[in-house]
Amino acid sequence: MMPTLASRLRPTAQSGYSLLEIMIVLAIMTVSVSIMAPRAGAALDQVVVHTIQFDLQRQVSDLRRRAFVNQTALDLAIGPQEGERPGPRLEVGAASLPAGWEARLEDRVQLNPNGLCTPTRIHLSNLGKRPIDLSLTERCQLIRYFSRP
Repeated sequence: MMPTLASRLRPTAQSGYSLLEIMIVLAIMTVSVSIMAPRAGAALDQVVVHTIQFDLQRQVSDLRRRAFVNQTALDLAIGPQEGERPGPRLEVGAASLPAGWEARLEDRVQLNPNGLCTPTRIHLSNLGKRPIDLSLTERCQLIRYFSRP
């Protein structure tokens, strides 16, 4: 007796995926991951940059509030500073950065009791990362700007 088409389509006891089907699925997954990985890395870098910027903004706002409440001017210091600063000695309001990050202020920044700041630019850098350039406005707001390479 010859096997019919219906008997060939019945499930057998050895149902499952063939090696070829598994290899094709793995190849598709590998291509998908290789396309998405660089974008995920760039997105993670942007998250780090925004976190640092917002944390620094929070710290500057806290120091601005402290200067207003105590009615004393504060000299802003971000991270480790080199040597003595010129000018009159003021109380220093320190803002910290995550480990490995460094800040360079273009000008001396003073947080005044009236709630205003000395406008300047802040350059944040970390080894191996693209530097972050921020502008500190008179209202003590940090705005990110992109400088030309």
